Amino acid sequence: MELYFLIGADRSGTTLLSNLLNNHSKIIATPEQGFLLSYIHSFAGKKELSDHDLDKIIDNLWIRKSEFSRVWRLNEDSLKETLLNGERSFENVFKQILRHYDPEKKGVSVLVDKNPFYSAEIKLLRKTFPNAKFIGLVRDCRDRFTSQKLNASKIFSLGLMSWFKWNWYNQSILDLREKYPDQIHLLKYEDLVSAPEGTLEDLLNFLQLSYEPEMITRQMRAIKIDELSKKDKSFNTLHEHSGNPISSDKVGYWKNNLSEIELKRITLVNGKIAKFLGYSDFPEINSTELLGFRIKVKFDKIKSRLILFLNRKSFALPFSIQRRIVNFFRGTG
Repeated sequence: MELYFLIGADRSGTTLLSNLLNNHSKIIATPEQGFLLSYIHSFAGKKELSDHDLDKIIDNLWIRKSEFSRVWRLNEDSLKETLLNGERSFENVFKQILRHYDPEKKGVSVLVDKNPFYSAEIKLLRKTFPNAKFIGLVRDCRDRFTSQKLNASKIFSLGLMSWFKWNWYNQSILDLREKYPDQIHLLKYEDLVSAPEGTLEDLLNFLQLSYEPEMITRQMRAIKIDELSKKDKSFNTLHEHSGNPISSDKVGYWKNNLSEIELKRITLVNGKIAKFLGYSDFPEINSTELLGFRIKVKFDKIKSRLILFLNRKSFALPFSIQRRIVNFFRGTG
């Protein structure tokens, strides 16, 4: 089975694209999970994983993103049996975990693992999985911010870190395309929702598969869990449209929802990369506005880089410490 990583900033349509790919008869595209990066640091250097290693893998699947355990609904006993009796290279073990997201699906030849945070770890993923390829999805930074803004009270913080992440993630994607153009297929959210057939056909050519009309016409699996807590409700709010049909209604959504000040600020932070990606109609910024804003956000940019750095490094910590940190921030430990 061939492995692909679906990357892009959050709220860029990665869940929609993952669902569409999962509707293909030969593809399993999984919801997000938080275990791969931790497992890379703990196990990727081993030629063959031991019984003890496999036990630790099963036991620590959901120390991060625990809410997704109820989306994946893995049969962990069946998974463990498969891992114990199969090839024990790290790559094969990881592929088998993805495969068990839908073990009844026959003839699967492509696995797609989607996680926006992978955009910050492209080098690590390439080193660990040298034969894997990438699918990069980009979206107009203004529509993305509008999506976050309209859901701010429910799930999102509107801090500048989100804007900086859009820059850093998309710059990493562009760097990958420049250095290794045959290892990534880049597409736009706007093309996906406005011309889905042609956009998916191009992507399927990259995946070396044939396009299937059922990818669009088949009902998509909604990303939803039973609402048992405030966090669960926020999770469902974030993914409330995940099972809806494709729609281009949110293209250009920013035009009626962002103020002139917001447009200027997002232009100052994201405009350069956005224009390079082909987005247009950004407001003019005078030199006084530019200097004042740069001074104002300097500390926020440094803080955002530090937070991203610490988040990346946290995956290398022992599982027990990761668990304590996650529980602390969730208020359960």
